[in-house]
Parts: sequence; structure tokens; C-alpha cells
Amino acid sequence: MKPSAPGPAPSFTEHHLIRALNLIGERAKVGRGTLSSHLGLGEGSTRTIIEHLKEANLAFVSREGCELTEKGKRVFGEIKAWIKEMKEIDRTGYELGKYNVGVLVKGVADRVRLGIEQRDAAVKAGAKGAVTMVYRKGLLFIPPSEEVKGEWVEPVRRIIDLFKPEDLDVIILCGADSKDDAENAVIAAALTLINAKT
Repeated sequence: MKPSAPGPAPSFTEHHLIRALNLIGERAKVGRGTLSSHLGLGEGSTRTIIEHLKEANLAFVSREGCELTEKGKRVFGEIKAWIKEMKEIDRTGYELGKYNVGVLVKGVADRVRLGIEQRDAAVKAGAKGAVTMVYRKGLLFIPPSEEVKGEWVEPVRRIIDLFKPEDLDVIILCGADSKDDAENAVIAAALTLINAKT
């Protein structure tokens, strides 16, 4: 994602590239206008993202739209192995903004420290708030070790039913003023765990 020439910094970040790969991978073919709309970016930034994907041999452009190469499909598969489907959160009791999105990150509980890293990354990407939860032995914990109890038991049950976590999975919830910001934020937060050194 490093700029190929001197000039202004790109108006997109790593989470935009991840979302672009996800969208193309899930739909097989995506037009530039659709990609731009889903990423919440202008046509120029979207063109630049496509150029980055092409230069990395992750995607190519056909008459039908942008498609993944074989390498792109492999990378998409690796992303999906870590980051499961993003889901909108509605009436769980953990709403953090006008639009709320959550994601399950597989098997990374040992990479969570205090949850502050995920919150900071989410806020930097446009979130109003974020919460990280670790699933261990059938229970959700908010780092570092606080078991969710009391009035939050019912909202937590709804979240568990929605995401169906397995032991050592992590659920990240983000709220923002727009759906794009919420989706960017939750991917940015998830990347802090995927990129973390164990």
C-alpha cells in the first residue's frame, strides 16, 4: 500500500483494501462504481485501490468489472479464515453509535491485551466507540478478565447467538455515525489482532 510516487498520502487505508478484497471475493465481479459506493470513497481513491490490487497481482479488471486473480482468491480465503462475516448489530444492548457493526475474529484471544488497542484503531478509523470481548469456556469476557454479568447477561446472550463463537474467538463491536465508518472501524480493530506478534 506504499505510494508508488511522491505526492499526497492516499485517502484510504489497509482496512479499505481488506473491505475491497472481501467485496470482490464475495461477489466474484464488482464494478468500480459499486466498489466506490460500498467503500464510501470517491472514484479517484477507488481507482487507486484497484491499481494497488492489480500491482500486487490480487485483482484484474475485465468488461464485467473487477475480479480476483488466483493469488487474490488465496488471500481472500486467508482473510476469511481470520475475519468472519461482519454483521450489523441491532437491539443487543451494546449499541455504541447510530450504526453498529460487529465481527468475529477466529482464535486470537491470546493476542488481546486490554482491548485499548482495538478501541484506538476503531476510533481512528471513524468509530464513536468499540468494545472487545473474548470468548472462553462458554463465557464472554471484557479484557483483561472481567466476566460479563448482571444487566448485560441478556445482551451478551444475543451476541453469542448472533456470532456463534468458539473457544478463544474474539468479538469486536463498533459504533459510528455511518455504516461505512462502522465497517472500516471494525476491520481496523480486527487487524490489530491479526497483525499482532504472538
